[in-house]
Amino acid sequence: MIIKFAALSFIGLVAVASAIGSPTHAAETGYDSGFFIAGEKGDAIYRIRFNGRIQTRLTLEMFEAADKDTEVAFVVQRARFGFEGYFLSKALTYKFQADFGGGKVGLKDYYWDYAFCDGLHLRVGQWKKPFSRQQIMSNVRLELVDRAPTDRAFGARRDVGLAFHSDYEEAPGFEWAIGVFNGAGENAAPDLWEPEGVVRIGYGSAGFGKDRYSEGDLECAAYPEKCGLRWAVAASAYAAGGMPKDGNKGQVVSELDFIIKASGLALTGALFVDFNLGQQADGGGLDKTGFYAQASYYIAAAKLAPIFRFASIMPESDEVATTRESTIGLTFYPAKHNLKFQNEATLVMSKLGNVDTTDWVVRTQAQFSF
Repeated sequence: MIIKFAALSFIGLVAVASAIGSPTHAAETGYDSGFFIAGEKGDAIYRIRFNGRIQTRLTLEMFEAADKDTEVAFVVQRARFGFEGYFLSKALTYKFQADFGGGKVGLKDYYWDYAFCDGLHLRVGQWKKPFSRQQIMSNVRLELVDRAPTDRAFGARRDVGLAFHSDYEEAPGFEWAIGVFNGAGENAAPDLWEPEGVVRIGYGSAGFGKDRYSEGDLECAAYPEKCGLRWAVAASAYAAGGMPKDGNKGQVVSELDFIIKASGLALTGALFVDFNLGQQADGGGLDKTGFYAQASYYIAAAKLAPIFRFASIMPESDEVATTRESTIGLTFYPAKHNLKFQNEATLVMSKLGNVDTTDWVVRTQAQFSF
């Protein structure tokens, strides 16, 4: 179904592009973080940009437990193709993206976004909830092979809904977003709708625009004028509805994140708090907390960046393991994020009661994107 829909969408947009590219209308083609066709027809203007990525990963997992064997595997972690642009006017934009990696096909993004004016947009469809900086940024722009474990542990994910926002992923300075989502995650509809409200507010220093949603300070090498101190900070939260049939009142999850860049040095991190509202019979309480901190330095002459990250997830229940991860990595950027080779080794330390477990995960990944 997704492939059929993508094909029909592609054919329709190509037909539009062909129409606007006819000799009687102005047309433009080129490359701008993807191959694009743009043009106009009367008072209407159109643009479609195609992009994609392939991430091939080798993973080695070594477990301390005697009943677990060492595992080694190659996988196409992500193989994504999509298109985006504007339709009729620059105020009405759209995005479609599907993933063919991991042995399955799935819809990732499909939304329409309308700008009423500068600083006020309405977005409808499926995309990443405006929760947590590391989740909002594309995996193409990550320094290490994947996001910190706090990303999944605290419910940062795609969902279906609508949101008013300030173009928080692109515009510099003050950013905000407020929306309502299904709460069921991507490509899913709940049997009983329990809406999930999400809010985000933040600020980035002068001159710190789109790259505040990109790890590493690669921009400094290409644009020396950007080598000064830049910083951004934001807070976001979501309130998930409970299930009346089992008495669950739901939960509230909040986070505070930051990013700092200066002369090749990049620091990022976030603090998470998950508060369970409990059952009807009790008042709930703190469910878990977590954080991660990451540092890197881009050596422009060698196109290399050593990276270190520490992450911790601390549940309140004694029946759930406390997890700490220490990761060291080295990424080679022949063509920045368009072509890079990521290598990392992670020490995973878990504690459940009086039992301590230490495992190792070694991963290497080749990324090609256009």
